[in-house]
Order: sequence, then structure tokens, then C-alpha cells
Amino acid sequence: MLFIITCSKDSDVASDSYSSNISQNTTTPSVTTPTVTTPTVTQYNLTASAGEGGSISSTGGTYDDGTVISIIATPNEGYEFIGWTGSDSSSSTITITLTANTTIQALFNQVQITETTSTDTSIFNADLIDFNYYLHSSLPGEWITEFNTIMNKLESTIPAYKRTGFPESMNIYAWNNSVPSPYTDLNGNSMQGASISGNGTDFWMVLEIPDDEFTNNSSHRYSVIAHEYFHVFQHSLSTAFSVGSDGEFNNPNAMDVKWLIEGSAATFESLYIQENYGINYFEEGQAWGVETDVLSNPASYEYYSKQDNNYANSVFMVLALAKELENVGFSTEKAFQSIFKVFWEKDPKNSDWKTKFEETFTIDIDSFYSSLTSYSTDMSLIYPSSTITVQNIINDTSSITEVSNETTSTDTSTSTDTSTSTDTSTQPIHQRQPIHQRQLTHQRQLIHLHLQLTQYLFQLKVQLTIF
Repeated sequence: MLFIITCSKDSDVASDSYSSNISQNTTTPSVTTPTVTTPTVTQYNLTASAGEGGSISSTGGTYDDGTVISIIATPNEGYEFIGWTGSDSSSSTITITLTANTTIQALFNQVQITETTSTDTSIFNADLIDFNYYLHSSLPGEWITEFNTIMNKLESTIPAYKRTGFPESMNIYAWNNSVPSPYTDLNGNSMQGASISGNGTDFWMVLEIPDDEFTNNSSHRYSVIAHEYFHVFQHSLSTAFSVGSDGEFNNPNAMDVKWLIEGSAATFESLYIQENYGINYFEEGQAWGVETDVLSNPASYEYYSKQDNNYANSVFMVLALAKELENVGFSTEKAFQSIFKVFWEKDPKNSDWKTKFEETFTIDIDSFYSSLTSYSTDMSLIYPSSTITVQNIINDTSSITEVSNETTSTDTSTSTDTSTSTDTSTQPIHQRQPIHQRQLTHQRQLIHLHLQLTQYLFQLKVQLTIF
């Protein structure tokens, strides 16, 4: 800004006095605004959580790119740390350098049950459930011999321990259905089918073996033993199995999710037959029954009112779950161990099974159901390896990040699946109202033989045409 002052002498004032006029000229100089560059710092989110059975030192947050963070996983009493999802680290202390948004979860497993003392308040102990056999004379001697062999293997490989709220002993009733049912249950009803039945206080195993299964040498005459024994194993792990229910989720303290309960048992029996008899029981007993709505509406198979021939759709969902677990870092053995054992150890109930599902498998139930849309109903695409064993499944100690590269099985067999029992007013749901009766042996075999014959004739026609 520039000021110009003009001075002049007035004639009527003293010679040394002056008047002045001030004028202002305003000039605005050009101003250049400097460009200020602020460095950009990329930030990422770290989301950390702990599965059931432990805690972690930090749940994460938002950090600058390259920030190094350490998190410690601490198991609760009775649990052990087994690994992290979203990381290759097997150490309970994980150190992460953030270069992207990251989600991890610490996983814990319940420590193997140990023998209790008189002061132990646990519902579990180390004593095996006692079985009393009632094997009818209508059964072939060969079957009785094999029955004893199977039970001995099962009790040593996948032991069912006594617990409070479940009888310390169980009667097993078996007969050939070529004769009228020789046994009456504690409810006064004639026994039938194949089940673990009960009246709220006592429980018993029913094994009605169709006569044609002996005639046709069906593997089902043996697989049904493994199937029903697995239900006893479930009973020994979870109190919810001893709570009366109707299969429709009306009792919040019961467990009614059919595909998890029966799918696990039916998958187990197939693995047992595959391991001990070299027969692909998935192929002959279940694969033919998979329906398309298991992909579009899998939640419907939570209910026992939903038709599920030979539990084929439930088995399909269990095998698909095992594949999904392998995709997130479980070995094949660890996947089936989680399905067969770890999940039931969490004592899931109708009121909380979805939470227990996510805690066990690290994926939520809605995400799993959505993943099924990417599958084919061809069960052969997700068969487990023919070399996998029940012993290795139950005793697996691998890290979650040890992914198995097992191939699928291609063995074949001729057999059927198990049935379920009656009297739904007094027995727990898992012996299961017979949505289908498993005495469809001939019908299933004829259907399968018809398909084989059709394929053979088609191939023959093609060959003759080429010739």
C-alpha cells in the first residue's frame, strides 16, 4: 500500500505552518498460494477373535501399513491352543506385519477327558458305558461273531464314556426280522427298526436286521451297528441328546438338527465300512438319494419332517462341510474330527447350535449354506479318501493349517442304510422318527442295478455303432 503526501504553505498562517492533504492509492500485489503436499499413509484393519475355550491379548484395530503387532492366545483351564485361522502360525503368540486387512481367530480344543476322582463335579468320567447284548437265536452265527468284532473295535477306537444324566449301561437288542419282534421295550411297545430309544430315564439300542440283508450279503447288516453306536458316542459327549424332543425345535434344551445328527452318524458308518470291508458305502448306500433342493434350501434338512432317503442329503452336507473346512486349512482328519467329536463336545442345543457351529468350524451357518450353491449333487465329487481311518480321525493332532491333499475314493459296494424307531412321545429325537424306513434294500438295489444295466446297454449300443 502506497501513501502520497502533498504539502503546501497557506498564506494566512505562520511561515512555519503547513497544511496537508493525504490521498491513498491502493495496489494489490499478486500472491501465489504455495502447494502443500501431505504424505498419504495407508491404514489397514486387523480383526482378531478367540474361539470357545480361550482368550487373546488384543482384538485388533486400525493400523498404519507395515505396523508389526503381536497377539497372545491363552487357553482356559481344560483347553489347549491348537492354531490360528487366517495364518500359518502354530504358536500361541502370533506376530503380524500389516500389509492388508487381516482377520484371524485363535482356536482351542477341549483337553482329552481324564479319569475323575470322588471330588470331581464334571459330568464326564473315564469309564466306558457298559453294553449288555440280547442277540436273538434268529440271527446267523456269522453275524453274531461279526457283531462282537465290530463292537470291540468301536469301543476301543471311538470310546463312549459314562456321564451324569445318561445310563451307565445300555442293552442292545438284535434279531432277524424273519421272525416277529421278540422284544418289548420299557414303554410296552414291540421293538422295531434300528435306533437308540428311550423313555427319558433308560436308553436301549434296537437292531432289527432285515432277512434279505443276510440273503444278499448287504453291508448294511454291519453298518447299522456302527451307525447306532455313533449315536451312543454322541450321547456320551452331549447332554442335549438325553433331553426329550419332537424333532421340530420346540425344546430349546434339546438338539434336533437332523443333517448334523444323522448326517454325522451315516457318514461315520460309511467310513467304517470303507475302512474295514473295502466297500464304498457312500456310493451304494447314499449317493443315489441326493436331491437338488439340498443346494437351494439346505436349511430344510435341519428338520426330521423333511424326507431324506437314507439320510443321503444329510451325508452330502456333512461331506461338503468337510470340504469347506479343508478349504480354510483343516486337514481331512481334522475336519471329520471336528464334525464327529469337537462339535458335540460343545453340547450344542436348539437354542445355541448356530453359535457352537461357528465356534467349531470358524464359518457361520449361513455362509456354509450359501457355499452349497457352488456344489454339484454328484456326491462322488466330494467322497473322502479311501485311505482315511476312524482311528486317525479321532486321534488327529494336526494344526488347522496342515491341509490334506487326499484323493477321493472310487470303491463300490452293494448295501443299504439304517432305519429309525417309533414312540416319539417318550424317546429322545435322535433314534429318530422314521422319515423313511431303511428296509428298502431290494428296492434300492433294483434301482441301482437298473441304472447300471441302462448304462451298460447304452455303452454297448455306442460300441456296436462304432463297429
